[in-house]
Amino acid sequence: MINRLKRLLPYILSALVILGLCLSYFIFYDIRGIQRLIGIEQRLTTPEVSESDDESKVGSYLYSPIQQRYSDIVTPSMIYYRMVDQTYWVRSQNTYQSIKTLIESRPIHVNDSHETVNPGTLNYLWEIEHLQLTFPHRIPLGVLNHLVETEDGDLEDFLIDRIVIPLIPDEGGNVYLMDTGANRFVIGQLSRQLKIEDLKESSEQNKETLVPMIRYAGRKGPIYLPELAMTLSTQLYTLEAIPENLLVNQIFPDSDYNLLEINPSGDASIYRYQNYLNTLDIDRTKQLISLQPNRVEQGEARTISDKVTNTYSYLQQLEYWQGALQLERAANNHIIYRRLVNGLPVRSGSKEADYGEITFQLRNDRSGDVYRYQQPTLFPNIFIDSLFQEVTLDNHEQLLNNIQQYNMMLGSFDAIFIGYYWEKDMENFRKVQLTPQWFFEYRGEVYTYDEVMSETFIDYWFQKEAEEEA
Repeated sequence: MINRLKRLLPYILSALVILGLCLSYFIFYDIRGIQRLIGIEQRLTTPEVSESDDESKVGSYLYSPIQQRYSDIVTPSMIYYRMVDQTYWVRSQNTYQSIKTLIESRPIHVNDSHETVNPGTLNYLWEIEHLQLTFPHRIPLGVLNHLVETEDGDLEDFLIDRIVIPLIPDEGGNVYLMDTGANRFVIGQLSRQLKIEDLKESSEQNKETLVPMIRYAGRKGPIYLPELAMTLSTQLYTLEAIPENLLVNQIFPDSDYNLLEINPSGDASIYRYQNYLNTLDIDRTKQLISLQPNRVEQGEARTISDKVTNTYSYLQQLEYWQGALQLERAANNHIIYRRLVNGLPVRSGSKEADYGEITFQLRNDRSGDVYRYQQPTLFPNIFIDSLFQEVTLDNHEQLLNNIQQYNMMLGSFDAIFIGYYWEKDMENFRKVQLTPQWFFEYRGEVYTYDEVMSETFIDYWFQKEAEEEA
């Protein structure tokens, strides 16, 4: 019996190897086939996604527009908690949500529209115990009505990039709504039903997840970098693309369009669907779309805040990202939403197609109607949890040393933050690896760590700094 098993062992091992190869093939090249074979469907699973219980509706299950509330899209990118003499990044998503829910249930109130310009006050606030809710860029106060209630309509268009809540009795419940780069702020008040002790308790509920941070002065406000090196994991997913016919049917429900093939720059062809209401361009090579509504008549006048919230209907109809989205920027008739994974932004290199970005260009009139809408059609589907790598990210000293070795100054950057880099090698849009790394924003443009360390960027940095000094 034992000899017989020994003779069969090579065949058994060979069969297992072949089975493993077949499964690997299906995972990366025909995931839909293996799902049909075993009778299940799955989609992107991250902490931000709620899973559906109805797996029989495959079409709506996989290709379903975002379900996220707009109040969850217009939300802080980071929360910092200063306790005694140390500032911490609130890394835990549970703690983040707990703080956010507390404030939403008892919003901040502003009844005085007086704006104050005082750099000294900002410097004082960084040093006292406080909670700091930061946004990627300035956004109008009016879109934050789930966090801040205002009595003066003029405040709706006041642009802020952070909310600072002092956690000391001397401040008497004051809240500072800041445009940090301009050193100006409006003062609001905590709700009488929201106690400082409640905010402290929520901030410290997962103390072991708080990340100690060191503050540096940046070009547009403080930059917080970790005291110690951080380790995060890569994220590997199979990829899906929104079917072209699904997009076309959404935009042209009556199939009343003309189809053209155009070649605007001598590169890959663009397929254009067009009628008198809409023009849809699809780049099949990069899996990007651009939609231009052809306005029949000018819309009604809107505030800046209303212009921003007006874009939500496009996301509800056309964006199929299964994770979270965040409002990243709203200025100069440009609105950008950012895709998130595990609470961190998804980005590409500065010269690459950005598969984490959804952009709106608004018409330059009082209506702010959408002039052009652009988004990727790709989105991650199945998370391959067995194939990941640990990535160690530099701490504040390493970042500072690497920048200074080329005689650049950390304080010249607008922001430095952690995000997921969308790797370029997607094996013909079959899979994607998201790699955690540092990103640097300089004069409004975002660069990867490797780009900042390149000779091209260093030369550009010295050129721009010299121009500013001249």
